[in-house]
Amino acid sequence: MIKLIGLTKKPFSIAPIAILMTLILIVSLIPLFIVAFYSHPAADDFAFGLATAQAWQDKGSLGAVLAAAQQNVQEYYHNWQGTYSGIFLMSLQPGLVGEDYYPVGPIFLLLLFLTGNLFLFKVILMDYFKADKWHYLTIVSVILLLSLQFMYDPVEGFYWFNGGVLYTGFYSLALFLFGFILWLCRTQKPYVKFGLTIISVILCAVIAGGNYPTALATSIILFILTAYKAYRKDKNTLILGFLVLASLTGLLISITAPGNAVRQASVGGSLGALKAILLSFAYGGYSAANSINVPVLIGFVFLTPFLYYIAQKSSFQFRYPILVFLLSFCIYSAQATPPLYALGLSLPERLINIIYYSFYLLAVGNLLYFLGWIARKLECLQMASWKETMASISDAIEKHKWSAFLVICFLFVCASIGRCEAGKGPDGDVEITNLPTTVEAIISLATGEAQDFSAEARQRLELYHDNSAEHIVVPEHTVKPYLLYYGDITDDPNDWRNQAVARYYGKKTIRASE
Repeated sequence: MIKLIGLTKKPFSIAPIAILMTLILIVSLIPLFIVAFYSHPAADDFAFGLATAQAWQDKGSLGAVLAAAQQNVQEYYHNWQGTYSGIFLMSLQPGLVGEDYYPVGPIFLLLLFLTGNLFLFKVILMDYFKADKWHYLTIVSVILLLSLQFMYDPVEGFYWFNGGVLYTGFYSLALFLFGFILWLCRTQKPYVKFGLTIISVILCAVIAGGNYPTALATSIILFILTAYKAYRKDKNTLILGFLVLASLTGLLISITAPGNAVRQASVGGSLGALKAILLSFAYGGYSAANSINVPVLIGFVFLTPFLYYIAQKSSFQFRYPILVFLLSFCIYSAQATPPLYALGLSLPERLINIIYYSFYLLAVGNLLYFLGWIARKLECLQMASWKETMASISDAIEKHKWSAFLVICFLFVCASIGRCEAGKGPDGDVEITNLPTTVEAIISLATGEAQDFSAEARQRLELYHDNSAEHIVVPEHTVKPYLLYYGDITDDPNDWRNQAVARYYGKKTIRASE
């Protein structure tokens, strides 16, 4: 039995609440995984997957596919972008071995995101703060629910592989990296430390070659952690310094790619370095404000007593809440600097997704730290009246825990409904937007929208695989599910998306009917 606040007269187990929250998370995930089976490649999936798909068709071996992916890295590095490991993974979109395998990509991204969060929170809460498994499950379930249900653009986060793997995928790898680093700093076993060091070095090099926001934020966090360990004369400082070197070296290789200049010249819109840095702080405040909607606020209110319990029972002193907040805000804002510099004020939705993810992570960390600071201050004051007040609150929670839980759930559902917007859709019918992601998936599946979208995509495949035709005209999609539709070819055969699909299927031209 576990006390929730630590001041109750009778023990109060939170196990039932933790189990229920875990079940809610699992149930909410089922539609997200099911809808993934109706996903299909689009746009850059064809461009980056062309060489690897041809290698598979010609030789049918994994080695040939990996060699083609490596060749892709070299070509794109010199002609379009420097994200070397991102290019490699984008070249491996699962549809290259057959269109039926494309859903493996979204499912993989969902699993990677889930396990990355589960692993990092386990290391932080259970290994460092000595939290029990029930507090851990409650907190991580809520954070995952918020991250998934209120993400900015689900299709670019998970269901379009090319965009999802470069942003959500590399963000998830960063979660694993910091989990391994924190584990490395605690373990006393030399062989474990050695293994974790090797894994961390590899991940640093891989993440540095991914999207620039995650690569930059990773380098900044590593530098801060190394400086802190050096200040404390920690024996792991040298290892961490080597990780910083690996991260910065990879980032430098990515930034200095000749292809970046080529892409910049074609895209334009750069704000310049200084202006991008200054605007990133403004965008950080704007993004944080957008992330704090009413359901999210209710979620953090729900977590407060659990976080307070963990902080109060830990051995940490929590002396510098303002410093932690400022560093967190700088790291959070830094994610916007690379795209602001390169693209101006036009940030892609897949990038905004990872900024939202990081908000929930940093917000719960700051809330934990702030509650710990309050707990330590109250311990110093030794206020008998405050202890009596806290005991009364704890007893009230113990007595009415299920009523309070149901009220929180009711308010959360009402707030989620309240943020929805109703309007007229493209076809003139009523369209409801801002729905939680799981609700979107359920509606798409229940109405047959996802199935119809997939059926239309498969009808196109029959035309694409018709060896007797070189000029293909396909019907436009009549359904465009919010979770599955990223974009489409146009009626212009010279559109780059049309040309990418045409090259992928060995046709001279492909266009959509007008």
